Amino acid sequence: SDFILDFGRDRNFIGLVNGLTYEALSISQGTQDYSSDTIIQIRETGEYLAVIKGIPSQTLTTTDFIALDSAISPPEIIPDSAGNTLELARDIGYLTEEKTFSDFVGDLDLDDYYQFSLETESDFRVVLEGLSANADLHLLDDRDNILYASTNSSNIAEFIEKTLPPGSYYLRVFPQEAGENTTYTLTLSSNGITPEPTPVPTPLPEPTPTPEPIPTPEPTPVPTPTPEPTPTPEPTPTPEPTPVPTPTPEPTPTPEPTPVPTPTPEPTPTPEPTPVPTPTPEPTPTPEPTPTPEPTPTPEPTPTPEPTPTPEPTPTPEPTPVPTPTPEPTPVPGTLSFSAPNFSINENGSAVAAVTITRTGGGQGAVSAIINLSDGTATAPADYLNTPITVTFGDGDITPKTIAVPIIDDTLVEGNETVNLTLGDLTGGVTLGSQNTATLTIVDNDVADGFNLLRGTYIGSSGEDEATAVELSVTGDIVVVGNLNGVARLQRYSTNAGTDPLSNIPLGGTVNDMEVSRNTGHIATVGDFGIKVFASDGVTSLWSQSGNFDRVAIANNGLVATLESSSRRVTFWDATGTQIASQVLDNSDRRFADITLTPEGDRLYVTGHRQAYYNGSGLQMPLLYAYNTANLETRLWSTWGGSVNTVGGLGLTSDSRGRRVTIGKDGGLYVLGWTDGGATLFKQDGLNMTTSLGSRLIQQDNYNSFAGAGSGSFTFFAKIDPNTGNVERGQFVVTQGDPPVNNARSFNPISIAADEAGNVYIGGNASGQSKNRNTQTINGEPVGSYTSGEMSILAVDANFQRKYWLPLAQSGDTDGARGDINGFAVGNGTAAIFATVTQPNVATLSGEVNSTQLGGRDAYLAVWNA
Repeated sequence: SDFILDFGRDRNFIGLVNGLTYEALSISQGTQDYSSDTIIQIRETGEYLAVIKGIPSQTLTTTDFIALDSAISPPEIIPDSAGNTLELARDIGYLTEEKTFSDFVGDLDLDDYYQFSLETESDFRVVLEGLSANADLHLLDDRDNILYASTNSSNIAEFIEKTLPPGSYYLRVFPQEAGENTTYTLTLSSNGITPEPTPVPTPLPEPTPTPEPIPTPEPTPVPTPTPEPTPTPEPTPTPEPTPVPTPTPEPTPTPEPTPVPTPTPEPTPTPEPTPVPTPTPEPTPTPEPTPTPEPTPTPEPTPTPEPTPTPEPTPTPEPTPVPTPTPEPTPVPGTLSFSAPNFSINENGSAVAAVTITRTGGGQGAVSAIINLSDGTATAPADYLNTPITVTFGDGDITPKTIAVPIIDDTLVEGNETVNLTLGDLTGGVTLGSQNTATLTIVDNDVADGFNLLRGTYIGSSGEDEATAVELSVTGDIVVVGNLNGVARLQRYSTNAGTDPLSNIPLGGTVNDMEVSRNTGHIATVGDFGIKVFASDGVTSLWSQSGNFDRVAIANNGLVATLESSSRRVTFWDATGTQIASQVLDNSDRRFADITLTPEGDRLYVTGHRQAYYNGSGLQMPLLYAYNTANLETRLWSTWGGSVNTVGGLGLTSDSRGRRVTIGKDGGLYVLGWTDGGATLFKQDGLNMTTSLGSRLIQQDNYNSFAGAGSGSFTFFAKIDPNTGNVERGQFVVTQGDPPVNNARSFNPISIAADEAGNVYIGGNASGQSKNRNTQTINGEPVGSYTSGEMSILAVDANFQRKYWLPLAQSGDTDGARGDINGFAVGNGTAAIFATVTQPNVATLSGEVNSTQLGGRDAYLAVWNA
């Protein structure tokens, strides 16, 4: 029997020969090794005819068979001539004429790719039509980035019409949703490929007539009308040559030498028409030059010199007194200011955000100012030297100046401390700007073996409780959402232990995410109830919309973005709850996990992964995209994009994903990733897959190394340039066995946050030992016993040097505490987590609202000074 490996219903048919009919067949489902296949036999004899791999027998009907030796011709079968990946795209070559292709996309052929090239800048047009279901069209570059998209609904035709520069491009045709199956016709055209040959010959003949010297020989056969050429003097140079040949056409050889001396006496009339050289050819017929005085009307041009009164415009320079304003700026020495209200520096003296003075509004003269330092929470001279610092600018110097504040690098665990900066004592006439004070934060680099909780309490009921997210409000309150005893709730807490919620609002359904605006404190929540936005009090409802959303982000201007992960749809809502945009992002093989907005609301960032295939096996490749919120159809940049063949060819075959993306309180863009092994794309430059991160991959010790690792859940995090997508620095996090030598174990990433100084905080669970685990303390008590999957928190400084890393097992607990840290928030010196405890006990405080477990799964809130 035949094995049919690539049969697709609605696209392929089974041919029946030798008079065989559908009724004569026995069609049944296979068993054992063929349980997923269809077996076709002759009913009467039991002879096996074919095994159709991967097709359930009950799906086949008489329409899937064709009698090939009958008079009835089979329906047209459209071959799958387009490639199914970017690398296998059908190459059309240079698009010099209209091209049309017919094909099919659907469940059995998810993507069709076409490649074409343009030799010159061209007006390009493509139309996708003849659809029986909803299919979309993308125009891509060679890195699979979407340049333009057409995503009409239903079976409406798609088209893209753009002016494109020369280069190579790709088209992708794909079904909008699973289950959409359709044939299609794709027509491409462009202009501007053939014009190159035509201009080459045509300009050459045209310049040849332009030289007047060529026509001047032609008048030579017309010597008699020499008087008539007098009209030609209008082009004064050309008429004068005409008389030269006309008087003595035959003697032309001799007269041309003779004229040189002869004209000198007679040109005296001619000097008025300044073309003295022109009569020099004419002198042989010295009497005839006298007609040339008749062109003396040309001296009427000489009256044009009489317009030399135009020098009277020279008085217009007298308006040059306008430059008098320019001297007015020149005496302005400018204004001196701090470049920002906040700066930060590591305790070892390396700047995180260096103190900078700017000179604006002028630069004349040498100027100076003094920066005075005074105690904030830091004290001099124990933490810094408060000697005044002088900053100077030379004459014309407007380059910003950075200054170094002397910091004392002690061994005390003090936390971050602040110094007050004041600008004054100006010289050189410079003025003081409005930003004349600033705060410098000293980032502590001393690591404690533990820390003290401000709050540590279970939240929920004796039923099943689940934490979802935590944020800090503009007033310093702790805002949490979770599904508590089956009810989605929004709650607010103070940082004071033992106090009940400040507010407690049921949301209905299941809550999936929450975020707080950084200037208004507005709270956006999403879940299967849709979207609900509240004022900063957590009680007053501002607006709501129905739907089912997975992730949410909110900007300072009230713009809200929601993500529906399964459909890859991002929707924007304005501050009143009106939908203003909605777009399905990228290809159907992308899976998006999280979104974030800049506080200004001008950029959207999305992370997740691409489900690709390499050598027949699945490969998950991380992704990070940036969009302008005014145009979701075109990406600004993508990190870790590119060819699956390139990635696989480099041996980077460990599945890897982006899990969370956030804008830190320092304005930086941070991404949290997961990988199941060390052969991961995260090791590479995000913008160039063939280049490693090199020194940008920070390795402090073997807790950042994959040595000895097998498969597992490992953490990668990075700071990204928000304008380019470039990885500024990245780091892996692994736990270790005991002893911790080349024995990497899992640390599973779940949540991430970054504070004003660029310190990064990560919540996860560990299936191995964190560094110095058993010497860690919480509120002065040693942490409890280890268990696989224990909840742990990690903090690193702005240079990705570890600050602390500890489990949250309650002191004295013998079997360890297990769970997920679902949310992490940090800012203004306060840090908070909201977690789901699947195995108690976690660290709590006596006198808290719920210091002991409640039963079932419990939510857990912990707060401390960051």
